[in-house]
Amino acid sequence: MLKKFLILTKKELAAYFDSAVAYIFTAIFLIVSNWLFFQQFFILGQVNMRVYFVYLPWILIFLLPSITMRLLSEEKKSGTIEIILTLPISETMIVLAKFLASWLFLSFMLALSLTIPLTLASLGDLEIGPVIGSYVGSLLMAGVYLALGLFVSAITKNQIISFVLALSLGFVWWLVGTSFVTESAPVFLASVLQLFSPMSHWQNSLKGLIDTRDLVFYFSLTIFWLYLTILTLSVRRWR
Repeated sequence: MLKKFLILTKKELAAYFDSAVAYIFTAIFLIVSNWLFFQQFFILGQVNMRVYFVYLPWILIFLLPSITMRLLSEEKKSGTIEIILTLPISETMIVLAKFLASWLFLSFMLALSLTIPLTLASLGDLEIGPVIGSYVGSLLMAGVYLALGLFVSAITKNQIISFVLALSLGFVWWLVGTSFVTESAPVFLASVLQLFSPMSHWQNSLKGLIDTRDLVFYFSLTIFWLYLTILTLSVRRWR
């Protein structure tokens, strides 16, 4: 079972690196994130990465749907999903392999940005705690967005529709925690919106803090979207 899972994951991960599009997205991510950071860095002159991680969620909201949009929608459009579902592998294994491959690819992209803290450390006294906490928080939050994108890919046949829908859902989900929304909402609803928005949990990551509530939040939502994806494939196999 584990061997099959690793083979599937390796196959999905290799599909990213076999595509020129993946390298284009990686280059765009690095160029945009580095430009936004260093533009502010030279103005503020502070040896920390807070500005980088303030911008990062917005970049990921646009980037992550592009990573997940083809995972299942392309299989459905080409008809290969029917072949996959006839193989002696479970829907759970298929979904988890695709999810892990996308998460590892995103981790690779984030790893390339480690040149920034290394550069800052050579320039001054960089506080490593907030940097580590922010990177960990980034990976956890990305897991939720990737799981959401994978579910959207499972219910659509068109990659563009998958991208737009995942982008819209991710954008709205992030916005519900902003002060603009919570301050205009009733008091009881505002507290609920803040609880389910990633923004409040992300603020902890910026401080280098990842507490139990943050872990429960990220893991529970990731599992929720993965479960819905598995359920979607199960219904398709049954039909």
